[in-house]
Order: sequence, then structure tokens, then C-alpha cells
Amino acid sequence: MLLNGLPGGAAGTGVLIFNNDTSTANPFANIDFRAGNADARIAIQRAGSNSSNFHFITDNANTFGTKMFIEHDGNVGIGTTAPSSRLTVQAAGSQTTQRAITIFHDNTLAEGYASIGAQYTATNGYIDSEIRFGSETLNGACSFMSFATGCNNTITQGSNSERMRITSGGNVGIGTSSPSAKLDVQALAAAAFFKSSSNTVPVSVFNTGNTVSTIGFKGSTSTSEYHVRVGANSKDFVAYTNNTEKLRILENGNVGIGTTSPDARLEVLTTTTNKFVRFRADNNEQRFEFYVGASGNASRMSMHNDAATETIRFASAGNSYLNGGNVGIGTKSSIKTTSCWWYTNG
Repeated sequence: MLLNGLPGGAAGTGVLIFNNDTSTANPFANIDFRAGNADARIAIQRAGSNSSNFHFITDNANTFGTKMFIEHDGNVGIGTTAPSSRLTVQAAGSQTTQRAITIFHDNTLAEGYASIGAQYTATNGYIDSEIRFGSETLNGACSFMSFATGCNNTITQGSNSERMRITSGGNVGIGTSSPSAKLDVQALAAAAFFKSSSNTVPVSVFNTGNTVSTIGFKGSTSTSEYHVRVGANSKDFVAYTNNTEKLRILENGNVGIGTTSPDARLEVLTTTTNKFVRFRADNNEQRFEFYVGASGNASRMSMHNDAATETIRFASAGNSYLNGGNVGIGTKSSIKTTSCWWYTNG
């Protein structure tokens, strides 16, 4: 389009609509349209020396107003005469009945969508980002919104990839288009990092309907995300395996293994199949063993030498012995006895 005569304030060579009114600072020149009793107008308004604004005016029940506005700097306003960007859209009325922008794409594809795209040429390629609004199923009534980004060597539309999706049910997926929870994050590398420069609790997990609030862990061979989990029960710390509580730390610091109400600094409750508490050296050799037993069993404590052989036993029933070293009683100098035996209950 040629700008013959326009720069510098001269009149153009095309059709000229001229308003020579000098009584106002910023007069209008306009073209009016009438269809029956309905009116519309395209108007130019002086905005200063060699500057102009464009108004597109329509009649709404005999009430006139500028519906679209092009400012002298190129900004476009729809619903506003003060656009603050290249395109500013301002809606009036109820937010539920009047949207600012509606994007429509007429297609019959499964997961068809309409989108807003942003592309610009960078030094080493093309930047292609997109916000998509679509149907979750073929001709379905349930919608989704997704966000796509990409690093491309060509400016081909659709060469980006979806990164995040919000489903019709409100689930948010990052790295997945079918999130199964309110937030579903999937990744080949680290899925998430939580950092805070000042808060000592960067992440909080709340259960507003139960005193138990836990986080589940699931490996590739796990059958449920609830089998291994840790969290809080009221003010206590709890740990679960196989979906059963195994450890609890009370708010007073007492630790219970196999019990939910430890009344000592450490309390271990055994079972009929797990009756021992053992301590091993760094080479996995057994050093200390506490046999707690089950209901009706007597207890004992054993110590093992560097060959993992039991040499000391203290039993509440049955034999107890010290074997393999000198023993001193009432003196720091041990006697020459190489072993000491005593018997209980025969």
C-alpha cells in the first residue's frame, strides 16, 4: 500500500474526507452508515500534530460507542479506547456471560482444538509456543486446556510438543496428557524440586478430613502407591510398609517399632515370626542379639566375637555363660579363669 502524500501532513491522493473544523482541538472526520434505523460510523480523530486515531462506532439500542479503536501508535483496543499493548481486549458485563475473547475451530477430529500461538525468529531457530483449547473426545462436550513449547529449526506450525494439560475434571498433568490426580507429574529425569530461600517448610501436605496425612512411594514393581508411605498422625511421625504402620515417633520423642504407643525412649514390639533385634558390624557379621521372643517365651541377650561366634549369653531362662575370656569380679585385674558357667533352672 502506497503512502502517497501522507507523511508530513499532506493530503493523500485517494478519496479525501476532510473536516476543517478549527473550533475543537481534536476534530473528527467520519464515514456514516445507515441500514433502516441502525447506524454505524468509521471515524478518524486528530490526536495531535500529524497524529490520528481510528474509531469504529456501532449503534446498540440507540446508544453509540466506540467498539474498536486503533491508536496513532498502532495499539488496537476492543472494548477500550486506551489500549496498553498491541491488542487490548476489555469485556463488560458479567464474566460468566461475556467473554473477552472466544477462539473457535470447526473440525471433527478427535481431540480437536483451537489455539493461540506465538512465533518469532530467534538467532538459531524459531520459537513456537501455543495454548490449546480443545475437546477430550471426538465431538465430545468435555474440554481441556494445554500448553505446548518447542525448539525448532523450521517455523512449521504444530512442531512444538504439549508440556502441561488441564483436564475437564480439573486434573493437571505435567509431562502427561492423561493426569490421574489433581497434580500428576511424569518425567524421565527428576520430576520436581522444591526450594525456598527462607521458609524451613518449603512444601506442606494437609489432610483436612483425617488425622493421618502421608506421602506414598511406589517403585516399578510396587502394586500400590499406598504400600510404602510416611507422614503424620496428629502430632506423631509414622512410617508404613505393606500399607501397615511399622514405626512411630511420638511428639515427646519416644520411638516405637511395631507399636503405636511407646512409653520408653525406644520400644520394640516383636511378632511371632520376628523375635530378634540384631546389631551387625560393617562386614555384616553379627555382634549383638536380643531375643525378645513372643508370648510365653523367655528372653536372652547374646554377644559374638570377631568370628561371629556367640561367646556371651545372658538368658532369663535356661543356660547363661561367659566363654572365651578372663573375668574379673570386684577387681580391675582379671583372674586366670578362661571360662565361667552358671546355670539357672538346672
